[in-house]
Amino acid sequence: MKRLILFLTLLSVAVWGITAQELKMRIIENLAQLVTGKTVPSVYTDFTVPSDAFTKGSMRLVRNCLLADVVFVKTPEIFFQDCDNTKEKLIFVLSYRDYMRYKDKLIGAFFWQKGRPNIILNEKILKARHISLPKRYEKYVE
Repeated sequence: MKRLILFLTLLSVAVWGITAQELKMRIIENLAQLVTGKTVPSVYTDFTVPSDAFTKGSMRLVRNCLLADVVFVKTPEIFFQDCDNTKEKLIFVLSYRDYMRYKDKLIGAFFWQKGRPNIILNEKILKARHISLPKRYEKYVE
């Protein structure tokens, strides 16, 4: 199945000319909608997001982590220090190393490895939050 996703990703890049940044934002959008169940979730990031990434109305970028439904962080150490109520947030990190380090606090990770997007979803957090996923996402749960 991972090969299918890679194939579809490469196909979309070839056919529609999607850049890596656009692909990253589409995956973030998909993950945010998946874990929240909302069609327009509020998303907080601690990295620069292109201004046109949120223009289609499928996500709403918020500048305050307290207002976010889902959080995507590049530097979790700083995020955990600066943002209150992190226990209530659905947090994704952007590296496997950070995921392993903060696994008990994170719903998952989204990172690039060998030029491919990788997704990990934390089964413990999913169950604790009563989040059910479609069958096609079960392969990402660990």
